[in-house]
Amino acid sequence: MGVFTYVKKKASLKKQFILYAILSILVATFISIGLICFFIILSYDMKVMTSIEHYADRNKLQIVKHELGEEWEKRLEKANVHYWTIEKDKKTTFSTLHTEVPRQVVLGMESYSLPLIDEIHHHSYIYSYKPLINKGEFEGAVILRYEDYFLYHIGFLYNLTEKMGYELFFNSCVFFPIVLLAPIITIAILSYQFSKGITDPLKEIINASSRITNNELDFSIDTSYDNEMGLALKAFENMRSTLEDSLKAQWSMTEQRKDMILALTHDIKTPITIICGHLELLTGSFSDITEEQKEKSLKTLVTHADRVKRLIQELNEVWDLERPEFVLHKKEVRLTDFLIDIEDKFMYLCKQKEVIFSIIHSFDAECRASFDSFRVGEVIENIVSNAIKHTSTGDSIRLEVFFINRSLTFRVTDSGVGFAEQELAVIFTKYRKGNNSGIHKSSAGLGLYICKLIVEKHEGTIKAYNHSEGGAVIEFTIPV
Repeated sequence: MGVFTYVKKKASLKKQFILYAILSILVATFISIGLICFFIILSYDMKVMTSIEHYADRNKLQIVKHELGEEWEKRLEKANVHYWTIEKDKKTTFSTLHTEVPRQVVLGMESYSLPLIDEIHHHSYIYSYKPLINKGEFEGAVILRYEDYFLYHIGFLYNLTEKMGYELFFNSCVFFPIVLLAPIITIAILSYQFSKGITDPLKEIINASSRITNNELDFSIDTSYDNEMGLALKAFENMRSTLEDSLKAQWSMTEQRKDMILALTHDIKTPITIICGHLELLTGSFSDITEEQKEKSLKTLVTHADRVKRLIQELNEVWDLERPEFVLHKKEVRLTDFLIDIEDKFMYLCKQKEVIFSIIHSFDAECRASFDSFRVGEVIENIVSNAIKHTSTGDSIRLEVFFINRSLTFRVTDSGVGFAEQELAVIFTKYRKGNNSGIHKSSAGLGLYICKLIVEKHEGTIKAYNHSEGGAVIEFTIPV
């Protein structure tokens, strides 16, 4: 991750602004100082030579007449500059090199300069010719020779320096432009980087919003920003994820309802067929039907009508429990009273089947717990009813109730045949039916699934297993 990317994603907008502001000042300062120093070093020779040339322009007559003295000579020696002086008759009267003027230097009425290569030493020099003109007449000339330098070959810079003078050229064309432009360019670049920390997340949000509008939710949003924009992105990602989960849940619920309707249609078909058959028998013109047969048919009608009713009730209850907005009605329940009601419901049924039913607990009369007593009672009724169906004469059913770690546990144990191994993995799923289909002939296979839904609505857990001494155990725990 680059430095700018790291700052963009990890620093708050306030810190980014301060950082980029400080960075702009520092970078602009360093760039300005660097460029100015670089140009000063690069143009040092030009500065020296321009100064000498301007001095020579102003003092051509004195130079030709050798009236400047040692100061002029020392200045030239320090800069490694040599010169010739030409008299009116165009003859050389003096030379610091004691050589003739190169033949390429033409004596004329106009000042000029040109680079030449020394044919002996093969070194490049610049020759600057400065004529002394008086009333249109040639009075003499000064020819300077100095080391070739880089900026001389950049024509417009050299010409500007010649016309303006080095100081004016440096101030107007170098110093002030750098001081003005360096901060502007630096601020523009760093402002662009700062803006990317805002525009990139905004583009992410706009793109995500567009995709959500088009019902496209199967994507993810970059939430790697640890600043204000990151909070916005994370909130948007949470919204997208919640919408996706909600739509998936709706789709799943729709599919489940289709499955339930198909299952209900299949389960209702048999009792409806039986009901239709017995109604036809009772309402038809059958003269040989006895009163006993009529009574038996009526009982069959009632039994199967009840079965259809229970199937529809189970289906409605599942739909109700699966709704996200379903709310439990929790309240403080006196446990002894609650268990007495459970005992009253099943004691008679167990006596009829000659099954021993018992409830074991150690609660005092005032012990209370908070839960939806109607729904929890429904869970216990479902489990105990299944136990009664799976036990025979002489068997026993035991309900144990106790507290563990601030949770209330209900455990129903019977001494019946127990669960088949393949049943344990799917016992709490929809439409699960045991091996003994006759036991479940009035059920849609939703009873234990309803138990699971109710327990999970209480944020509890439910499990089923076989007892080590035989029989089945179903146990559920709810926090209270």
